[in-house]
Amino acid sequence: ISLVLMTIAMLAVAVSAARVFGQRVGLLTAALMAVSPLCTELAHRALVEPWMAAGFALSGWASVRAWQRGCGARDLALAGAFAGLAA
Repeated sequence: ISLVLMTIAMLAVAVSAARVFGQRVGLLTAALMAVSPLCTELAHRALVEPWMAAGFALSGWASVRAWQRGCGARDLALAGAFAGLAA
């Protein structure tokens, strides 16, 4: 489960970076997270950090989505829900 959660976190951060800074930055972000010692260490251990990383990454993704769509209440509620689940 930790591997799946860290993959979700990596994808959420990469998509957020791609939406804000462009596709190249998103791909670079995904590549750096894929080889990051912290991410690789957390991906194969049963700890709570992958749950928090995935929750906060998804919260950031929903926040970027809300910002780009003009601050929709549904996207902000989704960001808050992901942050609440991560905490």
